[in-house]
Amino acid sequence: TGQEKGRTKISDAKWDGRNMYISYEIIGASNGIVCIRDVNNDYNGIDLVSGQEIWNFSDGERGMPLPPVLSDGKLYAIKEEYLNGVTLNYLIAVDIFSGQMIWKTKIEENVDTAPVISNGFAYVGGYFGGNHYLYFIDTMTGDLKWKSSEPVSNYYVSDGKVLFVKS
Repeated sequence: TGQEKGRTKISDAKWDGRNMYISYEIIGASNGIVCIRDVNNDYNGIDLVSGQEIWNFSDGERGMPLPPVLSDGKLYAIKEEYLNGVTLNYLIAVDIFSGQMIWKTKIEENVDTAPVISNGFAYVGGYFGGNHYLYFIDTMTGDLKWKSSEPVSNYYVSDGKVLFVKS
């Protein structure tokens, strides 16, 4: 009908019973939950039917401008942490039903690609000293399964197969 049915304040979100209006980023929706990221890189899970906030995830660390990804009931995001003047990068997995962090895996290099999820693995690219490397991380455990030993200039993931070009 085009008429507003109500509003819910969630990280400056507006809900009309059918549509959500926010000034921040919608990551995606899965199983009736909309996941959003605000300007502080905090994440919210919002019930798609009621528009009510289900959870808020904030670990006090900065997020990266790289887009987060939803897959298999998890939100995957790159986070930065500062320790003694050094920037550390992590890939985190957050349960979209509870908002609880499932795991946090350190990436040795500076991350320069958003995570790609395929067949139970998260693929993340990082760079150091002008060279790019590729990480394979198990999405169930967060365990690093493999890191390219040689620099990679580009990669493509499809159906669990990875094509990468060495630098």
